[in-house]
Amino acid sequence: MAEVKSIHTKLDALLLLKTELSKLATTVREMEESVSFLSKRYDTVLVELKSTQEKAASREAELQSLKEVVQTQAHQLDQILREQNEAEQYSRKANMEIHGLTMGVKENLSEWIAKLAETLEVPNFSTDDIVAIHRLPAKQGTIPTILVRFASVALKETWFGLRGKLRELRDDDSDVIPKLFFNENLTRANRRLFWLARVTAKANGYKFAWVRGGRIFVKKFEDAPLIRVISEADICRITRDASPPSVSESEANV
Repeated sequence: MAEVKSIHTKLDALLLLKTELSKLATTVREMEESVSFLSKRYDTVLVELKSTQEKAASREAELQSLKEVVQTQAHQLDQILREQNEAEQYSRKANMEIHGLTMGVKENLSEWIAKLAETLEVPNFSTDDIVAIHRLPAKQGTIPTILVRFASVALKETWFGLRGKLRELRDDDSDVIPKLFFNENLTRANRRLFWLARVTAKANGYKFAWVRGGRIFVKKFEDAPLIRVISEADICRITRDASPPSVSESEANV
């Protein structure tokens, strides 16, 4: 009887062990399924991540390409605007602005310019020298500028050469003529550039800034080389006191 009882005890232990092993097998199987699911999910995530990275790289390449296109177009536009400005300024080479003449009620600018030519002793002056003369629009409260278009650039330069004499008469208190100034007829872009050049040059110790033939120049002191200001990049160089390319006196007088 004792042996039978021992056998039953062992059988019960084996049955209990079988049950535990079955539970363990189930747990292992569930863990394997979970690991398999996670592995598949990981592979999916890797594929999605790779796809996302490829799309990001593609978009970055597209963005870089777009940036290059924009930069190229901006450069081309800048070049077109520069060429247009140069062409417009060239078309004004025979023009001259006269500043300082108060506007009369019934003024006759053609007669007035003829009298001014006589006062300045303009050589061989003829009314045919003047193609057009008129006032430019002006802000309220300011004296409208007079624009004179000469028959040739040479005639305009003749008048410009008399600015010294005009200055003498202007500084004279005899009231022979009003306080007049002769200036180049600049484009809007060049007027702004000249204003920037004057302000920047003064702030950086440059003594001279002027326009000749529609071209802008600055010079730090009397014997310093002439510097032509072509764009705002030249203004930045003046600010850093790293001069743009200099030009000769003869080039500035053309």
